[in-house]
Amino acid sequence: MRLFIGIALPEELKPKALEVQKALGSTGEKIKLVEPENLHITVKFLGEVEKERLDGIKTVLSSILKKRSVFSLKIHGISYLPNKKFLRTVALSVLDENNILKQIVDDINSYLAKIGIKDDVRDYKAHLTLARVKGTKDRINILLSLMSFEDIDIGEVEVTTFDLMESMLTESGPIYNKIASFTIK
Repeated sequence: MRLFIGIALPEELKPKALEVQKALGSTGEKIKLVEPENLHITVKFLGEVEKERLDGIKTVLSSILKKRSVFSLKIHGISYLPNKKFLRTVALSVLDENNILKQIVDDINSYLAKIGIKDDVRDYKAHLTLARVKGTKDRINILLSLMSFEDIDIGEVEVTTFDLMESMLTESGPIYNKIASFTIK
């Protein structure tokens, strides 16, 4: 199973995100836009995980998240992943001003390591993927189309729920299936 942990984007914030996607779609470059119903803040990508480990993952998430209180994240600006020069993903930046999400991710990594699921070696950067760049002759077109959105303020997300999601890859794009939700108080 290909799994990730995410936070759903509230419906009231989607119009601004879709506005940025519209600009991306007009570039003529090979880009795969994330479907509106699939827009989410990526908390942690777990990758391929054996089904037998699912209960352990749920237990870890439940034990960590039940200790947490509701908090807010700001969605503001554009992120280019891994960077503008080697552009593979265009995302909205997620600002974790009090490092609460970072602390949660650190806890998740620590507990998952105890059950044999290794941490992603890349530095953690909260983001909301808008599009994946499939190949580009001229990444400048993409960068130019997003110049007016570099400082866009999408809004604030009150985080009350984390979702454990399965991502099934198909030729037409991923299909997401919610495995479990974890509410914080």
